[in-house]
Amino acid sequence: MKQHIFSFLVLLFAFQGIAQEVKMSEEFSMRTDHHYEIIGKVNGKILLFTKDANEFMVHAFDEDLKNSKETKIELDRNYLRFIGITSTPDDFTIIFSHKFKGDTYVKAHKYDSKVNLLDSMTIKVYERRAFSPVFRMVKSQNQEMGLLYNIDREKVIETLMFNIPKMELLWEYSYEPKEFYYRRDFVDFLVGNDGSSHLILERDNERGKKSQNRFEFYSYNIGEATETAYMVSFKDMLWYDVYFEYDNLNNRIVAGGFYANDFLTKTLGYFYLNIDPKDNKNYTLSFQEFDPEFIHEVIGKHKKMNRDGFAEVDIQEIVLRSDGGILLIAERNREYVRQNTAMSTAYSGQNQVGNQVDYYFNDLLVFSIHPTGALHWQDILHKKQYSQDDDALYSSYFLLKTRSSLRFLYNDEIKQENVVNEYILTGIGKPDRKNIMNTAGAELMLVMRNALQISADEVIIPSERRRQLKLVKLTY
Repeated sequence: MKQHIFSFLVLLFAFQGIAQEVKMSEEFSMRTDHHYEIIGKVNGKILLFTKDANEFMVHAFDEDLKNSKETKIELDRNYLRFIGITSTPDDFTIIFSHKFKGDTYVKAHKYDSKVNLLDSMTIKVYERRAFSPVFRMVKSQNQEMGLLYNIDREKVIETLMFNIPKMELLWEYSYEPKEFYYRRDFVDFLVGNDGSSHLILERDNERGKKSQNRFEFYSYNIGEATETAYMVSFKDMLWYDVYFEYDNLNNRIVAGGFYANDFLTKTLGYFYLNIDPKDNKNYTLSFQEFDPEFIHEVIGKHKKMNRDGFAEVDIQEIVLRSDGGILLIAERNREYVRQNTAMSTAYSGQNQVGNQVDYYFNDLLVFSIHPTGALHWQDILHKKQYSQDDDALYSSYFLLKTRSSLRFLYNDEIKQENVVNEYILTGIGKPDRKNIMNTAGAELMLVMRNALQISADEVIIPSERRRQLKLVKLTY
């Protein structure tokens, strides 16, 4: 199969003085139920994990994305359930479960870059039960700790903390919060590099109960016999959206989000939360109302000035600052569902009605927030992305993090002949937008959401087009 490689130069800031290079792999076919995940760079090889039905494969590429090698992973049984995958510079580990004689086995297999099995372990065996456990995995920032959790009967949370490099089960614990219902109350799980876990629940975020509105936390650490339970009152307010992160540098739970009006239909401002899980009375919860001029700029200058806030916005992520503050990143987006009536085939001779979905992913809102909760700066990164009936696969952005700046990579338009742009943000804000790539003639449809940063100056971006998958490597 012909190898496509192209490169180009983009003029950047004078103080950066570097060019960008793009390389592409060969393409290979995907099935409808195909799942893939970029593992990362292991011993100089760029690895891609794929799963078709019950078959696990690893594709290995060199630095130029040439000379790909495909290896099938032989696991213990058929009917496997993939849980997660993580990597180090030297190896990667697949965590999965399978059933045998009614029992559920949770296992880990470690491999080198040539997909040779280095180690394997049965993490836990669950005896036959009416509802077999289905585990999810949350990883620590350093990728060394993996929290596996299962929701039993929507009320009990069973957890396993696994040290991935050491292939060691550190602890297991079952959380049983009072009056807990998973689909209603669960917000997030955070995992510290120290092997601690922090379960976060929401309670009474409703207009009629806002005096009781709160976040509940359940922290569990190595060597402790039980969890530490504590809560933070939301001060008679309602929240619109929230994102939590664990700050390993300062050993704090940090959150950023938007608070709302009484009907939870519009966001009126942002809030910042910083709490010490080992001294939970030591916390900061601060609210900052949006300036009317900022609201006016967000909703559009053609609309009349108001203080009513705005809607159709989601918190996408937060970036931790070294001083304990955060960058809060949100995105304006909405879905519009409409009926489409079309003549059916001659077999029925009737009109049939189906739904079409329009996706709009527009401006990014970025807030730099001090550890006191005060606003440092705020910026709007303007973009307009529209697509139809594609689950917004090619929309949104990827954030490339370097020591000196943040780079927001995104498709300028959702089409085959496309331009890739980036916004560059430094520590003082003031974004600069650059055109970095033109996909004309390259047969690419880049999926920014599934990209992975593999080093300080390299990112791997997958391309999905007509059931064909390619990898694209962008080097700064």
